[in-house]
Amino acid sequence: MKDLLCRLFTPWKAGDQFDSSEAFFGFLLARNKALNVLRAILFGIAFVLLVLGYAVSDMTNGYSIADLANQPYYLIAIIVLLLSLGVSLVIMQNENELPPDMRKK
Repeated sequence: MKDLLCRLFTPWKAGDQFDSSEAFFGFLLARNKALNVLRAILFGIAFVLLVLGYAVSDMTNGYSIADLANQPYYLIAIIVLLLSLGVSLVIMQNENELPPDMRKK
């Protein structure tokens, strides 16, 4: 169970669970590919939420911070953007473990 959790949440620390470094690097590259897809989906969801929040707002004389905080679309969009930031941090940490010739340029 510990190995599974390590592979899921901290894949850059799972190097000792593989027989060779090539298998580990392949695992990191596959994980980064899946995380990039997830990050793109999260950004798409945030975009849709921001557009919906703008479309349903009926304020004509400007916005205040309190008014923006009461919009559920904007609050959910902020949460989704924070999740995508977390995914980006995992991708960056994975790429730091890769050798320089296998990193994205």
